[in-house]
Amino acid sequence: MEYLRLVKDADEWALPPDSWIGSMPASTRSDTQARAFQHGSVKTGSGKVAERVLPLSILVSAATQAEYLAKVDEIKRRLYRENQRLYIAPDRHINLAVLDSLEEKFDKGFLLRQAVLTAEYKCTDPFWHAPPTTMTVSATGAPRVFTVSNGGNVDTAPVITVTAPASGAVPDVRISNAANGRESVFRDPRLANGASVVIDSAAGTVALAGGNAVNAFYGAFPRLEPGNNLLTYTGARCTIQIAYERRWL
Repeated sequence: MEYLRLVKDADEWALPPDSWIGSMPASTRSDTQARAFQHGSVKTGSGKVAERVLPLSILVSAATQAEYLAKVDEIKRRLYRENQRLYIAPDRHINLAVLDSLEEKFDKGFLLRQAVLTAEYKCTDPFWHAPPTTMTVSATGAPRVFTVSNGGNVDTAPVITVTAPASGAVPDVRISNAANGRESVFRDPRLANGASVVIDSAAGTVALAGGNAVNAFYGAFPRLEPGNNLLTYTGARCTIQIAYERRWL
């Protein structure tokens, strides 16, 4: 493929030109249960996307066995590392949690000179990701209605930061999303004089000035649906920052 990169922390490695990824079907955590003394069945399970397995193959060839071993040893070292990101484009990657299996299949008559290495990775996070997107909204009056566009094809969990003005308080924060009916409420008089509350939907945490404030949070954690999300803020004057990742199946 034209663009395949493995990134581990600050180390970025461009895969050899003869590298490719195989089929990686997605499945959901769903099942059915028979109805007692009735026709049909009942759907069970959450319906959420399960972990995926990604096969990554590399053709390795060399003129001598010594050259082949040197190449393949370095490739295996890089493939074995946990918690890497595989990029298929500059702005799209998937998180590789752990190497599940590794196969080295030699071409007939080319022992230790030519083979296809296939590494299979477990992706506990089953989605492809783009770099985070951040937008900032100044709420000078209530209600404040604004649109957040999620360019991915699945919902995503934003991090919302509400910051009080330098002189003033925001004791009651209410944010609703018309796209899914979710409403998030935060009530705490300490959100004042430049303090910030961070509502992290992915982690399920709420922090005010760095301290745990989940007891002051009510309703549902925000989610952004694919496409345009019409959000409504109700509360005192403040600044709202929304950070989120676009995700794809």
